[in-house]
Amino acid sequence: MKPQYGRGARLVPLLPLAAGILLILPAVPVSASTPPILPWFTIGAPATVDPGSDLPVTAHWEKIAYSYWTVPDSVEVSLYSISTGERYHTYRMNRILPDGQDSSTTGDYAVVIPNSDLPAGSCMLVAVDPQSSTLARRPVLLPGPGGQKTASPTPTPFRDVVPDTLPEIRLFP
Repeated sequence: MKPQYGRGARLVPLLPLAAGILLILPAVPVSASTPPILPWFTIGAPATVDPGSDLPVTAHWEKIAYSYWTVPDSVEVSLYSISTGERYHTYRMNRILPDGQDSSTTGDYAVVIPNSDLPAGSCMLVAVDPQSSTLARRPVLLPGPGGQKTASPTPTPFRDVVPDTLPEIRLFP
């Protein structure tokens, strides 16, 4: 008489084959991949500038874990008009090393834009990391050279974008 085997006993010979496939699969190259993680990049400047004073601009670059980007030696900051989109000037911000310490994960940058280069009106500072093309933006209200005041009393041009009251939305009547 032939011995009776259950269903599980018939699958036992397939276990080495399944284990072999699972061990080989991670070694198969995949054609698609995710883009690299971008660094954390911020820019700082005062929201308004006093008439006759220069504009100090700072930036902070920080490497995110598992990112292959290296700290750049300098970044560029451009000054744009918000109303027309015209680029006025571009400046290079050099890296500041505190106490001669070299950090491979963070970088601080600074530049002072002279008052003679500042146009009057609402402007946008745009800083660009040349390696990863990461952008950082900051709106600034500038009185312009010679202390000319602008018509806009607000420090940013985005005051009227968000209404004071939002409409009520009901999902169920």
